[in-house]
Amino acid sequence: MMQDNYPETDLALFIQAIIKDIKERFPSLVNVEFFPDEPEANTRMPVPACLLDVSEMEVDLDEDPGTGQTPTRLSFSAFLVISGLQDGNTKLQIRLMAAALVSWLKMRHWRDPRDPGTEEEPNHLPSDPAMPVGAYRDDFDPRLDRYEVWRVDWEQVIYLGKSDFDSSFLPSRVWLGLAPDIGAEHREDYVEITGNGQ
Repeated sequence: MMQDNYPETDLALFIQAIIKDIKERFPSLVNVEFFPDEPEANTRMPVPACLLDVSEMEVDLDEDPGTGQTPTRLSFSAFLVISGLQDGNTKLQIRLMAAALVSWLKMRHWRDPRDPGTEEEPNHLPSDPAMPVGAYRDDFDPRLDRYEVWRVDWEQVIYLGKSDFDSSFLPSRVWLGLAPDIGAEHREDYVEITGNGQ
C-alpha cells in the first residue's frame, strides 16, 4: 500500500523520479529519457540508451488509499537500445541488460526527486511496488532498425493528485497498551513506542 507522507504528486514527478533512479542505478546508460515524439531515423542516438514509455493508464479504485488521491495503474515500457559491440557480444549484452533491469524493478518504489531522503531512509513517491511483466526482443520500430533493442515491461499503481492529509495529520507520539489492561483506567500501563518518551 502507500508509503510516506502523502505528498501532492503528478505523473510528471513520477517520470522525473524514474529517469533519475534508473540513471543512478545504471550509470553505463548514456541516455535515459522518455521516448522522443519523433526522433529522426537517420540521427545517431547516444547508446546504450533506455527509452521509457507509458502505454496505458487505468484508474484502479480497488487500490483506493482513502487519501483523496486517484489510484492509477500504469503500464510502463523501457526500451533498452545498444549498437553492435566490437567484441561481437551485442545479443548477449542486451539480454544481460534486460535481465538486470527486470530484477532491479521488482518491488521498486521511486525516490521523490524533490526530497529523496537518505539511503537508509528514502522518501518515496506514493505507489504500490513495481511489478515486472517481462523482457522481450523488440523489432517493431523502424527508426531503431540499426540497433539491438529489448523492451522491459512493468506495471505499477501510483497515487495521483493532492492528498486530503498532510504530514501534520500523522501523530508524533504513539502509545501501546495490551488487552485487557487498556482504557483510561490503565493509563499507567501503556508504553510509548515512538522513542520520544522520557
